[in-house]
Amino acid sequence: MARPLRIEYAGAKYHVMARGNQGRSLFRDDEDRHRWLATLGEACAKTGWRVHAYVLMNNHYHLLLETPEANLVAGMKLREQAGQRLRGQQRESHSGPVRREHGEQAAEQLLGRALVALGLTEADLASKPKVTPAKAALARWLREQTTVSLRWVGARLNLGHYSNAGRSPRKMRPADVRQLKQCQRQLESVAASPA
Repeated sequence: MARPLRIEYAGAKYHVMARGNQGRSLFRDDEDRHRWLATLGEACAKTGWRVHAYVLMNNHYHLLLETPEANLVAGMKLREQAGQRLRGQQRESHSGPVRREHGEQAAEQLLGRALVALGLTEADLASKPKVTPAKAALARWLREQTTVSLRWVGARLNLGHYSNAGRSPRKMRPADVRQLKQCQRQLESVAASPA
């Protein structure tokens, strides 16, 4: 789910917070923290920001700052660019392999909860026919809840060809339709409950 748009205006006060991806540390040591503060200082000098308070934790930070101009996003970009220059590197990409890995980890966690809710096991995924009402409901639900590909869903749920992850069982009997709907309701309750 996307973050709501940030409202910017002159004289605004913001509580800015950022966490490391997947709970990872943002700072390795005090030298990293000093470097980060130097980049913040550079951004403040260029944007006119006033930092009223800050906290640097291992895996996240908090800033309380005021922007004399409507330039919060521009200043955050400046700070990040300055940090890249100081580190002599580019930031980690949130596309390609990193995004895929994160999506697959999230899907694995959801799949574990979903299997429990449906009363299925890993062995059931391997032993049941390629497309059953439960597997069809799981495939659709995983595609709605995560960013994983049809190929990943097809392989993970043992659906045979990956295109089976995008369709429901054909020529379903009334009992299969009822089972599909029951599985979908159970999965909705999994999505609504906290991890």
